[in-house]
Amino acid sequence: MRQNQITRWAWWGRTSTEDLQDPTLSLPRQLSNSHPALPPGAVIVAHFYDIESGRKDLAQRGHGRAHEQFDIPIPRDGGIQDLLVEAQRPDRRFDGVICESIDRVARRTYYGTMIEHEPERAGVLLVAADEPMHAGRKRATAILTRRVKQGVAEWYALEALEKSWDGFKEHTEQGYNIGRPPYGYLAEKIPHPVPARREQGKTKTRLVLDPVRAPVVRYLYDLYLSTGLGLMQLRDKLNADPDAYPPPTPPDPRRALGHWAVSSVWEILRNPKYTGYMVWNRRARKSAGNRINPPSEWIWSPEPMHPAIVSRAEYDTVATRAAANEASRRPATGQPDAEPTRTEYLYRGLVRCGICGLRMSGNIRRRTGRRYYF
Repeated sequence: MRQNQITRWAWWGRTSTEDLQDPTLSLPRQLSNSHPALPPGAVIVAHFYDIESGRKDLAQRGHGRAHEQFDIPIPRDGGIQDLLVEAQRPDRRFDGVICESIDRVARRTYYGTMIEHEPERAGVLLVAADEPMHAGRKRATAILTRRVKQGVAEWYALEALEKSWDGFKEHTEQGYNIGRPPYGYLAEKIPHPVPARREQGKTKTRLVLDPVRAPVVRYLYDLYLSTGLGLMQLRDKLNADPDAYPPPTPPDPRRALGHWAVSSVWEILRNPKYTGYMVWNRRARKSAGNRINPPSEWIWSPEPMHPAIVSRAEYDTVATRAAANEASRRPATGQPDAEPTRTEYLYRGLVRCGICGLRMSGNIRRRTGRRYYF
C-alpha cells in the first residue's frame, strides 16, 4: 500500500529521562511534528509511546512503567511491544506508523531495522515525519537516507557514552565520589569548579569518615580476617548490638530492614573504597542489570583520595579468600549445578587451613559415612 493511500495511522513516540528530557513536553512535540507530514485525509487512530532508552535490547523494551510518573496529555495504547503485536494482527486499527524521527524508534541500527521490517512484512509501513514521503514504488533514495540517519544516530549515542565514560573516569581519578557514600563514610560537598554550575547550586562530593559507622567497618574487617567467622556469624554478631553497630539504610528508607543482612556484610567486605582509593565501574548498572564487573575493568584513583578504614593489603586478602570460597562452591566446568546438600557440617564456614588460611569445605566418604574437611 502506498503512503498517500493510507488513512489510518498509528503514532510512535519515545523519550528518555536519561537525556534530561521532559516527557510532558517532548512527547507532545513529537506528536505535533508528526501531524503535518501525514497525507491529506489521514487520521492518527492509536498512540504508542515509551519512556526508556532507545539503546536497550528489543526484548527488554516496552515493559517499563515510567510513563505513569508523568501527566502526559496523550492517550496511550501501549508501548513498542504492543505496537509490534497489533501490527501483525489482521484486525489491526492502522496500516501505517509515523514517528517524528527514525532515531525515536531505536538508537541501534540493528533494532531500528528490525522494528521497521517486521510490521512492513505484515503490510504496515513505518515512516518518519522528517523524511520525504514517497508516493510510488521507488524507495531506494529514501531508504539510503534513513540508513544514514540511523547510522549517525547510533554513532552519536556511542560517542556520547564514550565521552561520558571519560568524564566519569577523570572524576574518579580526581577523588570525587559517584553515587551514595558507602557505609562508614559521609558526603562532604565541594562547590562545583565550573562557575555557571556553581551558581546553580551544583556540587561535587568527597568522602569523609562517619565517626559512628567507620569503626563498625573496621571491626567487621578485624573479625573476618582474624576469627574465620562466616558471613552469617558476622551478621549475627552485628545484630546482637544494633546500638553499637547501626545497620545500613538503603536509599529508599521504606525498604530498610532494621537489621544487618548477609548481603550488607558482604558488600562492605568487597567495597574497595574503604582502602582510601576512589573506585568506579564496579557494577554494570545500566548495561547488565547491576552485575559486578570483573576487577580488571574497575577504575581506581592513582593514589588514596580520602581517609582509609582498611589497608590495601587487608582488602586484597579479603578478596582472595572470597574468590577461593566462591570457587569451592562452584560446580566443575561442564557439570550441572550441584544439588542442594542435605548433609549438615557442624564446622562449615569456621575451619581454615593452618598453612594457607583458606576456608575449608566439608565432605563425606560414601562407603564409611565419615565426614572430613579439606
